[in-house]
Amino acid sequence: GLERARRPSRSKRWRIWAIQDGKLEELQIADLYHGTYISDEPVSPDQDYRMPFTEIVLKHFCTPEITKRMQQASQDLINCLAYIDKYFILLHHAQKYKRTNATALLQVELEGVFGVHRSFYDLLQRIVNEVCRLYSKKKDIPPDSFHKVVKNKPQDLQKKYHFPPSLVQFYQEKQKLFLKCREIRDNIFHQGHSLNSIFRFDDGFAVPIDEKPWSKLTSIKLWPDDKVRNNRLGSVLVVYALLVEDMFKTMKWLGVAILASFKEPPKPCFDANVYLRTPFARHLHRLEEYEREQWITPEKALPEMGEGVQQ
Repeated sequence: GLERARRPSRSKRWRIWAIQDGKLEELQIADLYHGTYISDEPVSPDQDYRMPFTEIVLKHFCTPEITKRMQQASQDLINCLAYIDKYFILLHHAQKYKRTNATALLQVELEGVFGVHRSFYDLLQRIVNEVCRLYSKKKDIPPDSFHKVVKNKPQDLQKKYHFPPSLVQFYQEKQKLFLKCREIRDNIFHQGHSLNSIFRFDDGFAVPIDEKPWSKLTSIKLWPDDKVRNNRLGSVLVVYALLVEDMFKTMKWLGVAILASFKEPPKPCFDANVYLRTPFARHLHRLEEYEREQWITPEKALPEMGEGVQQ
């Protein structure tokens, strides 16, 4: 269900409904730990994060198929935020117990985050396809693969799929970074490329940025010279931040592009905002810090690691 919170200044009450025996019943809920809610303001500005793409889908395109794909894409974003949490947990664990296999574990984590990032884009493509199926007079539905669509030239996007200018611009803007990340992912999953050159410092894991596959990201200036350590080692944290920021912004840009495709978009069914509450939302709030600092101790990122165990 989708929770509804009133203005925090008025009330702390949460409202949630579920279908029971064919009827819509309101459930009693004391607080929300993880989920999406509708509110005029965030209940907890430090814990919650506004989700513009989810807002657009729920307000204007709330069909079962589109909502399902939106939820799956949002879950991919949450999963990648969880990878950041695990990055700091693994770093803390390695420091505390002097584990020698921490870099091997991080290699598995990196393979996973690139895989989620890749599948996320195909979910967004299915949303575009469903909007085209429902609202376009032209029934040339694009393929479900984001890659097969984004690699087209602008004139081909218009000719093949009758995309309006806003969607053509969206695909062109996403092409460069998507193809770089896709190539890294394909090298890992299909060509057996190893990520085993991973190093550990007290304030972060590092990779040799001049070696493949990381050299593919140097052209976007991911690692400023003043953040690169001896032997041209760059922070892994900023790779996570790049992927998560890309996913969040891509969802936002796609929502705007879809709305701009209509002369008169479908009327919104509510006027409030949509927020995400999850323990991992704190990383969305700190992406700029991660990109700026790049080297951050686990205790600073997850303060609870420095606290004693609660009985």
